[in-house]
Amino acid sequence: MLGRDVGYLANAAVIYILILGAFWLALQLIYDPKHPLLIFLRMLNRRTGIERLDLIALIISLIGIYVFYQASFFLLPIAIAMAIGHSVSLLNYDARAWQVPVQPLVVPDIPPFPDVPKPAEAEERKFEWQFDAFGIYKRYATAIFIDLARLETLRKLNPFAQEEDWLYRYEEKIKAMAKTEDESLEVSEIAKYIRAQTEQDGLTNLQEMQAILAFAQAPNIEYQLDEECEEIGNRVEYHRYATETLYDKRGDCDCKAMLAVSLFRRLGYQVLFLSSLKAAHAAVAVQVDEKEFQASADILPSDWFYQKDSKHYYFCETTGEGFIVGQLTEDAEIMKTDYEAVIDLTTV
Repeated sequence: MLGRDVGYLANAAVIYILILGAFWLALQLIYDPKHPLLIFLRMLNRRTGIERLDLIALIISLIGIYVFYQASFFLLPIAIAMAIGHSVSLLNYDARAWQVPVQPLVVPDIPPFPDVPKPAEAEERKFEWQFDAFGIYKRYATAIFIDLARLETLRKLNPFAQEEDWLYRYEEKIKAMAKTEDESLEVSEIAKYIRAQTEQDGLTNLQEMQAILAFAQAPNIEYQLDEECEEIGNRVEYHRYATETLYDKRGDCDCKAMLAVSLFRRLGYQVLFLSSLKAAHAAVAVQVDEKEFQASADILPSDWFYQKDSKHYYFCETTGEGFIVGQLTEDAEIMKTDYEAVIDLTTV
């Protein structure tokens, strides 16, 4: 019995829940080979990054030997066995910290970053963001000046401000906006900063992708519904240019996705814009280089989201906070089966 004052039904219910939970966890591990717990167990099995745990366990075992020698010989053999096991582990097994097995940075062929003079009419915007993924933690901060004259022009020419039916020629609008923002000096300044930090910190392409994704996420760029934003006329549906989002420092899923698209493209990465009516959501998928895909298979949080011409694209959730490259959400699972959701920007 679990306790004298606990009834048979309560005991049975607790045991049933425990068994059910064990079966559920087993199924999760069987059908999801990249489940975080399974990855942790694999690292534990190969003695990855647990030298400190071994040392702590050895100290506890030695304390246990002393305590059990004084109080209970019955448990003494267990403490002795633990001390021997952890001693052998420390002396004979490699327990070096986990090193992410990814390729060094491969710089895509991109136009040079121009020197950007301060515009005649400008406002400064400051950005701070961080990420903890793929074996590294980084905090970044930078500031840029937004050209107010160009910003006003973009607001007026934004195709989602020109037509009431926002779905009309939707793919054409997205491609035109992505192409326009390839010339954005504001986007170029952010991209220039990220690339400089990448090279200074010795990041990989995958880690640089994460730096870009984290920039577009909250709290750096806050999530806000279009109808709650007076700067865009409280429209029901409006996709900001990347420069607009940099100035406003807020936007809904499609605005944040367009910002990520522009930064990925400016740094030479191939991307897909994802927008699904079924999921009522927008996001991005970025292509992972084949060599890095092979090297990073164990650490990416999911299988590839989309495959095109033998190229693997990984889902990037821009709306929330803390999502990493490749991490699938419920919306991503819906988009994965919604082929109308994918807008290919690789040829634009």
